[in-house]
Amino acid sequence: MKRRALRWKELDGIARAAWFVMVPALPSTQRAVLRDAIAQTLRSRTAKALDGPAVADATLTTWSQLAEHLARVIGKGGVRVLLVRSVHVASKEFPWLAVSKGFDDPLEDLRSNLAAHDAPVATAAAAELLVTFTELLTTLVGPTLSNHLLAPVWASPSTELNGEPS
Repeated sequence: MKRRALRWKELDGIARAAWFVMVPALPSTQRAVLRDAIAQTLRSRTAKALDGPAVADATLTTWSQLAEHLARVIGKGGVRVLLVRSVHVASKEFPWLAVSKGFDDPLEDLRSNLAAHDAPVATAAAAELLVTFTELLTTLVGPTLSNHLLAPVWASPSTELNGEPS
């Protein structure tokens, strides 16, 4: 099935808003807890193969779960825009993470970019991407709904944002 590029005019209001959202930093302790939970989730999904391709697969598995949970709330277009924006922001720390295909198929670029690096570097980049994604989502829908939507995906339940329980 040939994918066509997603056009700006096809995005709904929340997806358009997501592109322009500034990423507010979580307090460092909450960001660290979230990063640890994400890294633990990725490690648990690598099937004991600690290399870049395994981290890439674990990241995309996690992403698929996130997308499934979130599409019901912000739509597929909103999920895709949040991913592209998160990659853009995370690529400031990991420049090689940037995707070239934008709205077309950012997941294939993401997979190949993560797979090209060793496990610790790929895990750090994937965790940064997913933390950034979580921060963007929290800005859009609030910490309570964000926790509710994302809690089933992370390995640890202690990833509460802004001190609010899920």
